[in-house]
Amino acid sequence: MTGTAYRNRLRALLTPAEHRAFARLDTPQKIQTFIEKLPPNFELKGDTCMSPRSVLKTRTAHCAEAAVLAVAALIYHGKPAWLMDIQALPSDQDHIVTLFRERGLWGAISKTNHAVLRWRDPIYRSPRELMMTYARIQSEWRQEIDAGLFEAIFARALRARALADRTRRSRLADGQTRQFAACAGGAEACIAPAAALDPGRIKIARRRGMAGAARAQGQAHEVMLV
Repeated sequence: MTGTAYRNRLRALLTPAEHRAFARLDTPQKIQTFIEKLPPNFELKGDTCMSPRSVLKTRTAHCAEAAVLAVAALIYHGKPAWLMDIQALPSDQDHIVTLFRERGLWGAISKTNHAVLRWRDPIYRSPRELMMTYARIQSEWRQEIDAGLFEAIFARALRARALADRTRRSRLADGQTRQFAACAGGAEACIAPAAALDPGRIKIARRRGMAGAARAQGQAHEVMLV
């Protein structure tokens, strides 16, 4: 489907303006530059699968639409082209690129929001060898996102726990004595010095490494825990 007859059929369908647009895209590098400048199609009104003609009109495209446009541009100039679908897990999205050959080696034209998943120079001996360069980077990128998401969720959980602890401690006041709780990890209780403070009448409760309350009969004393 990339022979002379198919190229002529494609050219016969184009308007003069479309002819001028395709005529300028006479190398894979120029095609890559053109589709990179197109704003991404986020499909805000639902899934789309626009033709090359629609992409030229709307000046927007996602990876599949740009790949089909790249194929059409290569065929317009009599160059063979292939589409390659890099399938992903159900939790992710496939990535579609346009393959081309120069000097017997494979390269790729690619439209994406992530620079590492775009163009591939024609230096690969097979489509599989080329595809593996996308698979490794896409996997590492996904792991980086997952790690960052986990870190953000974990930090938010820690902040929520700290807020809950502060709220709980503020409710421990019972008239004259305020109880302060120290963080876990072997914290030691340090009682503020006072002449009338009788150590024999102070009881520091320890539970699971947490310093508890201190009470003194007759006077109220604050207990500082470090």
